[in-house]
Amino acid sequence: MVRAEEQSLAFGSYHYHLYLYSALVPGERNSNSTPAQSATVGGNYTRHTMNIDDIDFHDSLILSVAENTKEHYLDFLIDFPTNWRDNIFEHRILRFSEVIFYCIDEIPFFGQPTILEIKNLGRVTKSWGTESNHIEATRTKIEIQTNAGNRIIEYGECIFIDNQINNDKKSS
Repeated sequence: MVRAEEQSLAFGSYHYHLYLYSALVPGERNSNSTPAQSATVGGNYTRHTMNIDDIDFHDSLILSVAENTKEHYLDFLIDFPTNWRDNIFEHRILRFSEVIFYCIDEIPFFGQPTILEIKNLGRVTKSWGTESNHIEATRTKIEIQTNAGNRIIEYGECIFIDNQINNDKKSS
């Protein structure tokens, strides 16, 4: 298994780079060619495998971003508009797995960023190492445009999780 991590943070300019490299999993799927699937997990939330272009995230508020280094994914906890007419928002998790690149390029900003648009930038292929240590990975690349700037992610799979636990706490 080949794995390397590099982090570069510049707090003064709010410009962050996080590179995550991991070995390819045998039988890796192409998330763009897989139809959307959903499953209830533990009765607490529902996860939907998705194509990022299938859902409009406009006006979703990014509440937090968490990295799981053991299972190699990024979770965006967002306040997602579930009913535009009645102005109802609910917590959802937008999970990106098999992430090899995550970059935040935002201005100094007070408050939490609001998603304006998510642009699908297509598929990218990257390679590392040489000869017997050569690794190649193909991922989907997106740009999350917010009112504070942009976030770029290169990932293998994206799932949308209905986060019922946090919604129950929010309404209490």
